[in-house]
Amino acid sequence: MVARDVCRLSPPDAHRFAGGIGITPFLSYLETIASQAEPPAVWLYYANRNLSSQAFAQRIAELKTHLPTLQVFNACDDPDVKGGDIIGRLTADVVDDSLVHRRARFYFCGPEPMMNGITAQLLARGVPSFDIFREAFKSPAKPTGDPDQTFQVTFSRSQKAIVWSPDKGSLLAFAERNGISLPSGCRVGQYPELDQAAGCWVCKQKHSRSWAHGSVVINGCGTRNQH
Repeated sequence: MVARDVCRLSPPDAHRFAGGIGITPFLSYLETIASQAEPPAVWLYYANRNLSSQAFAQRIAELKTHLPTLQVFNACDDPDVKGGDIIGRLTADVVDDSLVHRRARFYFCGPEPMMNGITAQLLARGVPSFDIFREAFKSPAKPTGDPDQTFQVTFSRSQKAIVWSPDKGSLLAFAERNGISLPSGCRVGQYPELDQAAGCWVCKQKHSRSWAHGSVVINGCGTRNQH
């Protein structure tokens, strides 16, 4: 038997920002790592109007007793509140520059204004967009348009040409229903662009020519943009 070196990879630092009921997915994460022999370090920033409006406050306190690596910072909007770690709106100022240089990961779940604001601040400080992950509690946008309009979409790698119309949903889902796999980040919460009105753009594919009908171009998310 030949002896070989063993390389242990440490997970990157991760900061989690929750707003209100947006704590839910992070609570599931904490429940999971609580049973691990060596749980990773966790920084959790939890924003609420005041401490009494926190969801799962008791359970989070219980998890802290089992997770010595968990640090929870409560941010409260109400200036009259007592006991909060951060008074006022939560911002990226809580993130030390050393974490940015170490390529920490940042996870969000909460109101859009909170997520957009902190994300913009992190990007301005040099955090790559692909190190930022977010989840929003809302129904996905549906493509709009005349269902009688049709577009022939050619997928260059698979050499498939298929007719698409707005009633068939996004191009990502449409491609998958036809056995074509496309790279995307929307299902894991990556948003490289802040302009949510224009779509997340992660699954926008390169194309050799526009798929146009009049002045309308269909992008990879299935949203319509003026050309």
